[in-house]
Amino acid sequence: MKRRQAGGGRPGRRPGRPDTRETILDAAHQAFTSQGFRAATAKSIADDAGVDPAMINYFFGSRQGLFREVLYRHHEPAARRAEVAENINDDSAQGMRGMDFAERLIREVLRAWERPETQSLLTGLILSAGEDPQTDELILAVGDSTGEVVEKQLTEAGMDAVLAHQRSAVIVAMNMGLVYARYIVQSPVVAEMSVDDVVARYAPAVRGLLAD
Repeated sequence: MKRRQAGGGRPGRRPGRPDTRETILDAAHQAFTSQGFRAATAKSIADDAGVDPAMINYFFGSRQGLFREVLYRHHEPAARRAEVAENINDDSAQGMRGMDFAERLIREVLRAWERPETQSLLTGLILSAGEDPQTDELILAVGDSTGEVVEKQLTEAGMDAVLAHQRSAVIVAMNMGLVYARYIVQSPVVAEMSVDDVVARYAPAVRGLLAD
């Protein structure tokens, strides 16, 4: 479908130049990470980018589309999958030495959420679940970036492919429950535990699913 032509910009605002899309993305990333998904409005992002708010719809279809683009840029599923695999399998990675696969996996999941700038984006992703099919697909893809690493580990250890696929999916679902309790609703007991305590309490459940 052909895009409609953007209307004339407001006085003093940037027209739709080739770099406008990148300018909006940069402003949106800053807004979503500093203000959070709910607080960062299309108007405030447009003001920060120095463009007419209509340009957000022109380039991204909606604020939700803009958010997806920002998240995809910083958490592209294939790149995230490679990052998870590298960090879990790297003995020299910070905090991973001497740990088994379950402990490394949990630490890697928590590591992304413990960083404030990443946590804001991932929180926005979870809060926007169900708003449109594309966002739901992105949520699944982000989860699968971890699940595929787990599934590979299980099949290489000799587990039946179907069982490995099912167990990795259950582990991803459990991880989502953990991050929802710790970072979204901030359940007091789970949210107040240190990362070390979370790993110690949660690892046995993950090990049980990893066992053949």
